[in-house]
Amino acid sequence: MSTFSDHNFNAALYREGRLTYGARLFDRIDFFRGGSDAAFDLAIDVGSGTGQVAHSLATRGFKKVVAIEPSAAMRASAVQHPNIKYVDSNSDHLVAEDGSADLVTVAQAIHWFDVSKFLAEAKRVLKPTGVLAIIGYGALYFQKCPEASILLRQLCRSKEKLSPYWPPSNISYVARLYTDIDSFEPLTGPVVHMLYPAPNANGHFGLEEDMYDEPLDDDTPICLQCKHTLILAKPE
Repeated sequence: MSTFSDHNFNAALYREGRLTYGARLFDRIDFFRGGSDAAFDLAIDVGSGTGQVAHSLATRGFKKVVAIEPSAAMRASAVQHPNIKYVDSNSDHLVAEDGSADLVTVAQAIHWFDVSKFLAEAKRVLKPTGVLAIIGYGALYFQKCPEASILLRQLCRSKEKLSPYWPPSNISYVARLYTDIDSFEPLTGPVVHMLYPAPNANGHFGLEEDMYDEPLDDDTPICLQCKHTLILAKPE
């Protein structure tokens, strides 16, 4: 299995298959940031990968988005926008001045971080009115292929099979939708943890309205569903 830092990692294929995030997710973030009064000067997307979240932030009005990504292959395949600057760095060093960022985001990546160091850096770079947004999702459910869903969930729950590639703590973070993060210090402001959307009649959690820019329909070859999470925290 290739990892992100390997020279043979296929970042273009990763970009093609990676989930994107729909408008309602960013609406929730902006509401927490103050709605129409929120500032859109600087956002920092950490573990940006090929830029799915960074691009959404830029198109929603941020004047500058610093997309921090240590993988050269990821940066080379990243979606481009005039307001995005891709930076070779990591979660331990957010390339920004103290108190300069209106928003720091991390989407399905914090399980790779030293969380305490990352939170300290987020605290450093955020404005007093800024917000940290942690986005994640659990194991996917293939609505039109339940057998594949079973195999995927068995894999995701198998520490023996995943341990060569993921430390056990990483697996736990994802499986528990980041509820294992029990402290956000030195961020001392309010923290809101949302699990959404509400399950449907079959107990499944739909991605259609929240995770995709385009709604899925009956012609979609594989309909994806999962439970996903959004954690919002203020520095003070």
